[in-house]
Amino acid sequence: CYFVSISDTMRKSMPSELDKNMLPTVHNAIDASRFPFVDKEGKKNYFITLARFSEEKGQHIAVNISARKGYRLRMAGTVATISSARRVMLELANPLSRYRNDRDFRYYSDKILPYILRSPRITYSGGVSGRKKLKFISEAKALLFPVTWDEPFGMAVIEALACGTPVIAMNRGAMSEIIEHGVNGFLANNEEEFAEYMERIDEIDPKECRRTVEENFSATAMAEAYVERYKQAIDLSKSLKNSYILELIG
Repeated sequence: CYFVSISDTMRKSMPSELDKNMLPTVHNAIDASRFPFVDKEGKKNYFITLARFSEEKGQHIAVNISARKGYRLRMAGTVATISSARRVMLELANPLSRYRNDRDFRYYSDKILPYILRSPRITYSGGVSGRKKLKFISEAKALLFPVTWDEPFGMAVIEALACGTPVIAMNRGAMSEIIEHGVNGFLANNEEEFAEYMERIDEIDPKECRRTVEENFSATAMAEAYVERYKQAIDLSKSLKNSYILELIG
């Protein structure tokens, strides 16, 4: 059997024993036509994060910089599987909440909530989906993706780019496979660079963000690549079978 990774980063992390069974990477993709494109004139003055709240997603970096710089930051995502902002607050107010033992719940409570309570410019929108999600993403000036681990891909990243929304990410994992530094966003090597790139986000052209998705992460391109991988797998299997037959004859 053969394997296909969704990024070169993921491929590098797989056991070396699988090398001979690995086919070239096929990146994840989306149908860009389902994501509304908003040019600079339609962008509003806020940054966003869009991910489940967890240490490795790095929202604490986004809130820290936004608070120091006085930026408007809107955050969305689940907190320990809770998608309602109101429900999160109720659980936080309950000293007997079963979520208090949850690592991600404590992360939100200890490292995110204090900033929200201190600054009206930093808000939590709960989980978002459908039209609300598309509006949330497409009108943002940038998606912040300050991951602290080697993210194997990032669907939120290509969704934002499809909307013409630039992405600022830590240079970890597959981010360098998605983000063209200075073209559709920025790759930061530390928090200082991350803050600098937030100041420079107007340098990025939303049209270039959309173009990179249409050219590199379209559903059509992904489907064609997987068809090619199936053909490669069939050819390799035939070759191995013929080699086995020759060994038996020999």
